[in-house]
Amino acid sequence: MKKVLVETHDGVGAVIFNDDAKRNALKTLIDKFIDVARAIAANSPLSISVVKEQMGILGNAHPLSPKTFERIHSLRQAVFDSQDYAEGVRAIRENRQPVFAGR
Repeated sequence: MKKVLVETHDGVGAVIFNDDAKRNALKTLIDKFIDVARAIAANSPLSISVVKEQMGILGNAHPLSPKTFERIHSLRQAVFDSQDYAEGVRAIRENRQPVFAGR
């Protein structure tokens, strides 16, 4: 009988011993990934693009130059100054889902 190690998004591992269990585990894992993707997609398009760019910059794992630090700061400031940020704050105060415009 084959053993397959499946690691979940939270780092918890499971050993799967048969094909049915493996299929069920993979379906569960895919469902979790889809849930996370939907949660990300529900956020402001501007925020998502800024986070993606920051991850690209920070992914180099090198000390930040002053120029890079300023770039990251300006990206974050653009989000804080955006209409989407104001909409998110209003939506929280009004206990409703935000409607983001990407601005």
